[in-house]
Amino acid sequence: MQYHPDRQGGSEEMFCKVTFAYKMLTDPSYRAANQKKPPKDLTQLLRIIVDFEEAFFGTTVCISYNRVTVSDALVPVKSQPVEVLVVTVEVPPGTQHLQARFPGHGLKCGDHVGDALCLVEVSPHREFRLDGANVRSRHEVTLNTMIRGGDTVVNTMWGQRTVRIRPASMPGQQYKIPKCGVNQEHFHIIEIFPVYPNEGELKTKNWSGLNINWDDKPKDDGGEDMLKKYENIKKG
Repeated sequence: MQYHPDRQGGSEEMFCKVTFAYKMLTDPSYRAANQKKPPKDLTQLLRIIVDFEEAFFGTTVCISYNRVTVSDALVPVKSQPVEVLVVTVEVPPGTQHLQARFPGHGLKCGDHVGDALCLVEVSPHREFRLDGANVRSRHEVTLNTMIRGGDTVVNTMWGQRTVRIRPASMPGQQYKIPKCGVNQEHFHIIEIFPVYPNEGELKTKNWSGLNINWDDKPKDDGGEDMLKKYENIKKG
């Protein structure tokens, strides 16, 4: 009655506001039809990269970022003051990829606030790769060791280990090193490949017991003669 336009001192604008407020409070169907809905997705994405070693042993990462305030169309509102937030991400040992959600730390639109979703990526290692909780790597040994057998030293995430190579091992053959995976459980698995000697190395005493045809010079024919030489070495 106070703001009715027909009354002295009334205000049509104020009357409409009061009427709207009254209907919103008393009429659920009117409130449902006129209540402002938040944008569909107020998730703020955060991306971090951790080193292979950090992810392997486990680490904790603190991320500082600016919360973004957006309009109904999800367009950033630059006039809003900058709000700095900090979240802490726990990266368990053996992590290869990780998503961590932080409720109430995302985009802001009016009274509505979304979540922050942190995507953790792991940078590749120059030598190792994870296979579940196991570690895998390629390991080169001398051709003499592959044929006759012997010990080789292997780098692992837990230091160097000595592995006994069985005689007549083939390229790509796998050897498991126990207690060298994640949390010092599981395995470090190596695939062995030969390092081929040059002709000078072949003539040393290490190869004196092998029946090698020294006149069989390698030809540029796609490696067939070299393959024959390798087969002769194995048979010898």
